[in-house]
Amino acid sequence: MVIDTLARPLRDLRISVTDRCNFRCVYCMPKEVFGRDFQFLSREELLSFEEVERLTRAFHRHGVRKVRLTGGEPLVRREVEKLVALLARLPDLDLTMTTNGLLLPQKAAALKAAGLQRITVSLDSLDEAVFQAMNDVGASVAAVLRGIEAAEQAGMHPIKINMVVKRGVNESSVLPMVRYFARRLVPRDAPIELEDGVSEGNVGLVRAARAFDPKRGVAFSTFAAISIRGAIIDALRRATPVSRRRSRERR
Repeated sequence: MVIDTLARPLRDLRISVTDRCNFRCVYCMPKEVFGRDFQFLSREELLSFEEVERLTRAFHRHGVRKVRLTGGEPLVRREVEKLVALLARLPDLDLTMTTNGLLLPQKAAALKAAGLQRITVSLDSLDEAVFQAMNDVGASVAAVLRGIEAAEQAGMHPIKINMVVKRGVNESSVLPMVRYFARRLVPRDAPIELEDGVSEGNVGLVRAARAFDPKRGVAFSTFAAISIRGAIIDALRRATPVSRRRSRERR
């Protein structure tokens, strides 16, 4: 077992399968840095899927039990579902992926068939102008929502929605996001959890409000300023009865 300097066991491993991305999020890969002339790694410099599997097996032997595939944007790596299939063979391994969701309509079914059971999708606003300003490539909210729907239809669970909140950019999007995903995804009796965190200078000290549906396996989480934490919780509590009625209608 691998432990850190505080004697904590290493259980989680994040693997970046590519440094490329089809977004240019202003807080992550701004165009002024990652422009047309930026030199990304060549294909020869990337680990092959077989090398990633070998590395993961080594970590697995030393106690890692959760692997998250990331990027860049992992779905721009060609045939990434083949890597999923290799890693999914490892016993007692929680395999997941973080994606911007844009390519999920084309990839979700293949990923699920390969063995990916759950996924995290990043979405920073439901407001079209705000979201497009943040991703800076003109990607639409509707396109990401189609990706989330594709993951649901493929049978992935839980589906987690992550949101980065930047002061002066998308604070006003927090409550609409909570309300939307609470109504759509979270049942009335879902637990609401609070988690301490720091958001790298964007909103200072924060708390994360998280709602989780253990039956349908869908979660929403966001980091937001403590001053609006109560409003987030209130929005979740007010919205969840709508979700429960909808879930009965689907039966």
